[in-house]
Amino acid sequence: MTLLKSVLSFFIYPTLVLGGGAIIILGLGAGLQSIQVVLPVMVVSALCVGCLERLLPYEPDWNHSHHDTLTDVLHYLVNFGIKQVSLMLYAVLVDRLLFADWWPVEWPLALQVGVCLAIIDLFLYLVHRWSHSNEILWRFHAVHHSSKRLYWVNGEKRHPLHQVLEGVPGVTLVLVLGAPYPVVVGALAILGINMMLQHGNIDYRAGWLRFVFCVAELHRWHHQKEADRSNVNFGAFFAVWDLLFKTYRSHSGHLTTRDVGIEGEPDFPTAYSAQLRWPLKGWTSLSASRK
Repeated sequence: MTLLKSVLSFFIYPTLVLGGGAIIILGLGAGLQSIQVVLPVMVVSALCVGCLERLLPYEPDWNHSHHDTLTDVLHYLVNFGIKQVSLMLYAVLVDRLLFADWWPVEWPLALQVGVCLAIIDLFLYLVHRWSHSNEILWRFHAVHHSSKRLYWVNGEKRHPLHQVLEGVPGVTLVLVLGAPYPVVVGALAILGINMMLQHGNIDYRAGWLRFVFCVAELHRWHHQKEADRSNVNFGAFFAVWDLLFKTYRSHSGHLTTRDVGIEGEPDFPTAYSAQLRWPLKGWTSLSASRK
C-alpha cells in the first residue's frame, strides 16, 4: 500500500459510517421522511463501498464471484424487505400502543439514536453469541458463515428466521420503552452502513476506532473456519460488548478464501433456496464439526 493510500484508508470508516450517520440524523431531525434521507445515504454508501472494494481491496480474490453473488443479493433483498416490514409494523405499534413514556424524548436526536443503537446492539451480540453455542440456532446462523469470501453484500446474508430472531428482542425493548419511530429508523440505518464496512472487502484502517466500533479489522477474524477461533468479535456495531464480555480479539495477519467458511462443511449449498432448507437437514454433521 502506498503512503497516500495508507493515509486515506484511515478516513474511509469515519467518513462513511460517522459522516453518513450524521447526515441521516440531521435529515430526520429536520423532519425529512426516511425515503428522503435514509435511502439516498444508503445507496451512496453502497456505491462508495463497492468502488472502494475495487480500488483498495483487502483480498483481491474476494472481488470475484464464488458462485455466490446471486444468492448473496437475494439474501440482501429479502432481509432488507424484512427490515422495512418491521419498521412499518413498528410505526403502527408505537403510535397505537403506548407501553411506557420512559424514553428520553427531550434528549438530542443523536443521543437518542445512540442509546437505541446500544440497546439493539446488545441483543444482537447476545443472540449472535448464543447462536455459536446452541445447536439449533447454529443451524440457521451457519448460513451467514458459509461464505468463502467477505464483501459488502453478504454483510446482510442471514437465514430469514435468524434475521428475525436477532432483531426482535432489541427492537421490542425500545418499543416498550417508547422510542419514537425516527429514532429506530436512524439507528437501523446507521447499523446497515456499518454492516457494509464490517464485511467490506476494503483494506481500510480504523485506528483507535476499532476499540469503539465493530470494524472489518475485527469482524473478519470471526469468520475463520475453525470454530474455536471464530468465537470472537460477535458485536454488530459497538465493540464495548466484546470488550465487556471478554470476546474481543484484535489479530494480525491476512485472511484468504481458504481461511473463511465453515470447517467440516466444504460443500455447503450455494443456491438460495437450498440454503433456506439446509438448517432443517443433516443435524449431526455440523454440530460435530463445531465441537
